[in-house]
Amino acid sequence: MYQKDAKEIIKEERKNRNLTQEEVAKKLKIDRKTYNRYEQGINKIQIETLIELAKLYEVTADYLLGIDREIRESYKLTKEEQKIIEEYRSNKNKKTAIDIIVNLK
Repeated sequence: MYQKDAKEIIKEERKNRNLTQEEVAKKLKIDRKTYNRYEQGINKIQIETLIELAKLYEVTADYLLGIDREIRESYKLTKEEQKIIEEYRSNKNKKTAIDIIVNLK
C-alpha cells in the first residue's frame, strides 16, 4: 500500500484549508521559498517548523511525517467560514442579531 511522505502531506493539508504557500509561510514566520522547498522535498522540515505546522493543521507531527495516518478529529474550515466566524465574534450587534435568528438566546 502506498504511503504518502511529508512533502505530499503538508501540501495536501495546506490545500485542504485553502491556504497559499505564502499564507502558511507567514504563519510559520519563514520565507515562502523555504516553505516551497519543504513541499517539493528539496529541504528537510526543521523540527521547530514541523511543530508549528502540526499546531496550524491540528494534526500530530507523526501524521505530517507519514508515520501516523490518523488525523485528529476537527472541523476543517474554509477561508469563507473563518471570515464568517471572525465577523460574528468581532461585531456585537451582528452577533446579537444572528443569535436571535438561530435561537441562541
